[in-house]
Amino acid sequence: MNTKSFKKWQGIANEFLSGNLNEVDFCKGKQLDVTRFRHQLHEVERFEEELKRQEAVSPSDNLFVELIPQSTELSSLSQSEILHLNFRGATFELVSGFSTEVFREALQIVKEVI
Repeated sequence: MNTKSFKKWQGIANEFLSGNLNEVDFCKGKQLDVTRFRHQLHEVERFEEELKRQEAVSPSDNLFVELIPQSTELSSLSQSEILHLNFRGATFELVSGFSTEVFREALQIVKEVI
C-alpha cells in the first residue's frame, strides 16, 4: 500500500468507524466489495503499524557513513594519529579511543543541519 492509497482507505475506514452501519450496509452504500473492504482495512492497519515502527526508530539508526582509508597499509597508522573524516562538508578529527556515542550524535547534528 502506498501513501496515496493509505490516505484514501484511511478516510473510508474513518467514515465507517464514525458511522453506525455494519460492514455490509456500509459497503452497499459506497458500492464496495465487502471482501475488498475488509482487506483494505487490514492493509490500513498494517501501514499504520509500519509508520509507527519507523517513527520509533531513532534517526541515527538510519545514518550511514562510509569510511575510506587514505592509506592501504593499516600498519602505517599509529595509535596516536588523528583520523580525519569528512561528512557532508563537515570535517571530524577523531583521536584514538573516541566515543562512538558522541560521534554518532555529532553526525546526527550535521545531518539535520545540512
